[in-house]
Amino acid sequence: MNDVAPKPAARTAGHLRFLLRRYDYKIMWAGRAGRTQLDEIHQGAVAEVLASYLRRNADDANDHAIEGRQLKDRVGRALAGRTLSKETLDLFVNAFDMTEDDRRDLVALWTGSSKVFVLAGTEGVPPDVVETLKLPGYRPVSVHEHHVIGEAGLPIRHQTMQVLRALRNGVDRYRYHFDTDAVTVHTGPGCQEVLGPVHEVRPEIFSVDILLAKPLDTDDTISIEYTTTFDYRTAPEPIFRKAVQGRIESVDLRVQFSPRKTPHRIWWTVWETLDGPPVEQVSVDLDNQLTTQRYLEEMENIIAGFRWEW
Repeated sequence: MNDVAPKPAARTAGHLRFLLRRYDYKIMWAGRAGRTQLDEIHQGAVAEVLASYLRRNADDANDHAIEGRQLKDRVGRALAGRTLSKETLDLFVNAFDMTEDDRRDLVALWTGSSKVFVLAGTEGVPPDVVETLKLPGYRPVSVHEHHVIGEAGLPIRHQTMQVLRALRNGVDRYRYHFDTDAVTVHTGPGCQEVLGPVHEVRPEIFSVDILLAKPLDTDDTISIEYTTTFDYRTAPEPIFRKAVQGRIESVDLRVQFSPRKTPHRIWWTVWETLDGPPVEQVSVDLDNQLTTQRYLEEMENIIAGFRWEW
């Protein structure tokens, strides 16, 4: 399969949405929407921020009288990644008085730079799977995953480190999902024990709860580590990918191969749905430790990882 070219406008829009949810920028538009606890970006309120900036810095009579409703469609197209010109990007950056770091990242994404990685999708995991995987009172802040493939070409070990933030009081467990029941889970720092047997929560998706080292109250964070060992009866697809519903701010994905079994080709791949074709695919190489790795500043409503051919 040929490499699929990245989509700079979609990547830029994903990062722009991420930034507009951050408190220092969100406060500028949320107040205009009449509420400050909005989960979704209010396009009309964002348009009002842009219009206010244009009125203050007007060079012609049209801008002196511009209203937010006149910019709402432009804002919608930009945030969806359908149409995002440099002029519109500059308007967002200036109207929200963004920091130099945020300006630089947005411009790098808009120009198609490969040095900034942001993944944002619109469909991601299907609704029935979302309900199955619904997080019980917490959200991941950062995730580091190391997937190890053995000499038979089968996954043998998976190491996970992540930071969780509680969304309510009394969060005392983490719900771990995986795609096979032939696993053993070993808990590490931040975890006490695995609670009970593995449950098949839907076809080919299994679940087990891990008791945290301490209960969490709202906005508390905890760093947890656990290792999964596999005993696959049949070979799974040659894919390691992570499905994200919502947003994770820092993601590090690694796959390591045995020197006795290395892939013929390997690709960094992005999917919008679990069953759909790749929307982005780029050939990557292994390093001298037979590992390929990708760090992402954030992932949002997308599925991404590595696929390979033997």
